Amino acid sequence: MPRISTTRPAAAAAMFLLVGLTLSACAVPDADGAEATTPPPASEPAPDESTTTPSPAPIDPADVSTWVVAQNGIGPISRGAAYPAVVEGLPFEVVEWCAGIARMSLDDAGMTMVLDLSDDGSLVDEIWIMGQSGDGSASPATEAGIRLGASTADLTAAYPGLETIVQRGSNTWVFATPDEGDDQVSFVVDDDLVTLIGAPGQADPPKEWCS
Repeated sequence: MPRISTTRPAAAAAMFLLVGLTLSACAVPDADGAEATTPPPASEPAPDESTTTPSPAPIDPADVSTWVVAQNGIGPISRGAAYPAVVEGLPFEVVEWCAGIARMSLDDAGMTMVLDLSDDGSLVDEIWIMGQSGDGSASPATEAGIRLGASTADLTAAYPGLETIVQRGSNTWVFATPDEGDDQVSFVVDDDLVTLIGAPGQADPPKEWCS
């Protein structure tokens, strides 16, 4: 009598069971009992290239409205720069006001720039702009946007920590930014208008330029 083998049916059953287990592992039942497949991992978002820091506006030596008043200078003139080389080439008349004081007349802007020089006259120690140039649009401005002709309200809004240095008259005040040290930007306010802004070696500007 021929021998009947049971090996193939058993192997087939084992294979069927293995495939069933594999398929059931790939399908995950959801809350309703339906099978749900696992979603593919989310891709990383592309970097946002629109948040790059814009470059500062260039300074035009002939246009004082582009000049920035900062702790280390005003526009193209820096504290500690060699004088008179620093003003050569600028389209403004510079005269020696008195010993150690040079004055640059910016008539078109309705203002004057004063350079307080070192004892030997070779370096720029302090720089000031003064005047009331209409609405102030032609004046150099601080990084916070304060120009000659700004109001006291504009000044205090731009610098919440503004320090009062001294009162020089009933309507004249000297203020300075709250920076530490003696590299402060200073302001003189007359009758509620900023009439003097400086990058000084000390917060309090001189009462007289030429004594």
